[in-house]
Amino acid sequence: MQTLPRKTLFLALLVGIGYFLGGLFGTALSFQPDHIATFWPPNAVVLTALLLTPPRTWWLYLAVVFPAELAADALAGIGPATALGFAVANIIEVLTAAFLLRRFAGLPFRFESQRNIALFLLCAVGLAPLVASPVGAATATLGLGGAFLTNWVRFIMGDALAQLIVTPALLTWIGLVRSERTLAPARAAEFALAMALLASVSWFAFDGPSGARLGGVDFLFLPLPILLWIALRMDVWGTSTATALVSIMAIYFATISSGPFNTPDAAQNVFGLQVYVFCVFLPLLFLSALVEEERRARAMLQVARNGLEETVARRTNELAQANAALQKEIKEHRESEELFRMTFEQSPFAAVMVSLDYHILRANREFCRITGYSEQELGKLTIKDITHPEDLPSSIANADALRRGDFDRYQIDKRYIRKDGTTIWVRITPQIVRDVGDRPLYSLGMAEDITERKATAEALQAKTQELDRYFTLSLDLLCIADTDGYFRRLNPEWENTLGYSLAELEGKRFLDFVHPDDIAATVEAATSLAAQTQVSKFVNRYRTKSGDYRWIEWKSYPAGNLVYAAARDITERKDLEDALRKAMSQAEAANQAKGEFLANMSHEIRTPMSGIMGLMDMLLDGEATPAQRRHLELIRGSARTLMSIVNDILDFSKVEAGQLTIDREAFAPRTLIEEVCGRFEYMAEQKELRLTCAVDEAVPANLVSDPRRLSQIMTNLVGNALKFTQQGEVSVRLRADTTDKLLTLSVSDSGSGIPKDKLTRLFQRFSQLDSSPAKKAAGTGLGLAICKGLVQALGGDIRVESELGAGSVFTVRIPMEIAPQTTVAGSLSQPFAPQSGLHVLLIEDDLINQVYMDHFLRREGHASALAVDGSSALAALARERFDVVLTDIEMPDMDGVEILRRIRKGEGGQNSSVPVIALTAHAMKGDRERFLAMGLDGYVSKPVELEEFKAELRRVMALA
Repeated sequence: MQTLPRKTLFLALLVGIGYFLGGLFGTALSFQPDHIATFWPPNAVVLTALLLTPPRTWWLYLAVVFPAELAADALAGIGPATALGFAVANIIEVLTAAFLLRRFAGLPFRFESQRNIALFLLCAVGLAPLVASPVGAATATLGLGGAFLTNWVRFIMGDALAQLIVTPALLTWIGLVRSERTLAPARAAEFALAMALLASVSWFAFDGPSGARLGGVDFLFLPLPILLWIALRMDVWGTSTATALVSIMAIYFATISSGPFNTPDAAQNVFGLQVYVFCVFLPLLFLSALVEEERRARAMLQVARNGLEETVARRTNELAQANAALQKEIKEHRESEELFRMTFEQSPFAAVMVSLDYHILRANREFCRITGYSEQELGKLTIKDITHPEDLPSSIANADALRRGDFDRYQIDKRYIRKDGTTIWVRITPQIVRDVGDRPLYSLGMAEDITERKATAEALQAKTQELDRYFTLSLDLLCIADTDGYFRRLNPEWENTLGYSLAELEGKRFLDFVHPDDIAATVEAATSLAAQTQVSKFVNRYRTKSGDYRWIEWKSYPAGNLVYAAARDITERKDLEDALRKAMSQAEAANQAKGEFLANMSHEIRTPMSGIMGLMDMLLDGEATPAQRRHLELIRGSARTLMSIVNDILDFSKVEAGQLTIDREAFAPRTLIEEVCGRFEYMAEQKELRLTCAVDEAVPANLVSDPRRLSQIMTNLVGNALKFTQQGEVSVRLRADTTDKLLTLSVSDSGSGIPKDKLTRLFQRFSQLDSSPAKKAAGTGLGLAICKGLVQALGGDIRVESELGAGSVFTVRIPMEIAPQTTVAGSLSQPFAPQSGLHVLLIEDDLINQVYMDHFLRREGHASALAVDGSSALAALARERFDVVLTDIEMPDMDGVEILRRIRKGEGGQNSSVPVIALTAHAMKGDRERFLAMGLDGYVSKPVELEEFKAELRRVMALA
């Protein structure tokens, strides 16, 4: 959009200010206390601007209505909603008036005739307020009260009166200023005297002493003689100004309860004022227009009279000049023969005079030059002698027709044989010269050598034929169309693609062949081409003769009213894309099914594993012989290994699906590495290995990353190092490169090392260096693949260096971001302060989990009650009060979420606000957040880790 000129913006600002001041003025001249406005001048200000400016800027003047209306109404105590309604009604009014006056009177609008005044009264004073009145009356009724019909009449009369009083005065004064007309001193003094007298008389009539009444009759007629004087002397601008003055004075004195319009009924005063103003204004406005038309007619008559006198004088002078020209022509005629001879000889065109029997009578120098003959030599020849034999019959036939008078002249391209025997092309235009009796005397021909032009045209024709061959042989669809939507020319490839013959396509509308769903887009593209905009990579479908549709891709270039286009059938590509999308959809569905399968398998495995590990903890809590304890610890270790395998599979599935999420939070790297190494101290002691952990001083105290994923990476690498190291040590070191802002973790061992030919598949899934059944180290082969996925998700890389028999070094580098100083970093897990004496309801349908959890709760000093399903749980809650509820999620009659919903609804008696913690085998990523969002107070996944459970129980009870 073009930038608006500063002048336009300034005028819009003036219109906004005028609208605001007009609103204040109209409000000030309202009858109190009902705020009945006699007239509303702001609309006249906006309409004046629209009638003096081009329509393309109207939107700017209309835009200022809203803020001006809101400001004026706010000062009057009117709310924003009502003000917006009035603004919409006022915009409808001024747009209607401006559009109608532009349509029937043109812009800029002038009060220069009775016709224009009548149009103004009909459109601006009559129709426009009537059209906008329903919106204005409805707004007034809803926002300010009152009856709709009363508000409707007030809206029409107030706006009509304002247009009648204010708009003519504004338009005529602005027109006077724009025309730069200056009033003569006498006329200016007369106008000032008339206005002063009018103001005095109007004051006397509307607010004078009690003597202003004579026999009880108001002196409303007193201003009329002065108004008539002004109407007869001052044109429309003076009349509109004077009537506006009288009208505003009458309204003002009426609003202060002075003058003839001061009855107790404000509505009656308004109506009387409006009728009085209409009765005064209308006749005077028409009278001033009539006077101005008469004055203009007299001026035009005087101009016409002066023009007639000038015409008579001019015609007399022209006759004298014609007589002199005739004498001159007689003289020039005597000289014409000599002039013709000189022109004939000096003409840049070849000229030849030929007798009726085809003998050459005379030839100029140019004709001699192009034929190679001298004039004397040509005088001995006929025109037939130098004409090419193949062109002679047509040449003779045209010459005979010219002599017969079939036509005055003709033009023909023919070949002449030059004196040296070569052939040239000439374009000759012969005509017959006749005597005064219209008898033919000879023919005069003007010739032009067009040999080079012919050669160029033949070369162009050959080039066109060559292009036509390319056009015909192209494997693409070539098209010439017009901007009206018709095929002009197509190449034969269209027949192969659509099955129609070229005759069935050329001259037809291309939209007749377009798929119905593509017509709108095709019309839009055609519109762009008609606007001389190139269109590329546009695709639509065309119907073949068999009724099928083919996908066509276009590149089109406009040139005037023609469009040159190259297209290509991409149906096979589209089919392939559809097949790929279908395959992708199937792959996504398969991936989703895999995710659902893994989630279900995780749930089903975790439930029995929770019981197994729980029973192991129970047995280890009891009395057992050293051998039994050793066996129990081995069983628990196997269970943990199995859970590690399940977790590895789940993590790897997330890595493969691209669903691995990375959290960002502050943590202490030293605390993190100490916790990871602490978990492996027992394993190192059992294998009599030395485990060392070191953090360089350059490592910042607090970093920002995902500490849980870092812990998972360290755990995998340290666990692998201890697993494959039989003697020596495993060293873990954390370093920081402040220059490159990289955090480096290295895990080195003194194990057996890795053969170089197996290093390349070390990070592949399900890859194990020893896949024999007799291998010593167990695992899924996913640990390092998961590590690689996690490292890449963190934005880093992982590599390995190894020497057979000398150990291996795994190095991880990730971007390092230092946490702000205000961040408090800590351990991954918070220390647990024991809490006992709780009355706990355990809802669990699995017998083993019931036994294990009941044992653990009682061991911790809690009193527990058991419910095997939702119904028994609600019954127990209705009987007695509990401090906390532990519930499984998946149960036969109702799940844990449904139990929670019923508890919160009050079906659990006095336990409606009891904290509820989920003990569930749903342990996929996002399950915790999902259950907490459903309203559960806590979440612990199965198999239940006792320390994790105690921490969550403490957190929930602290919040409760």
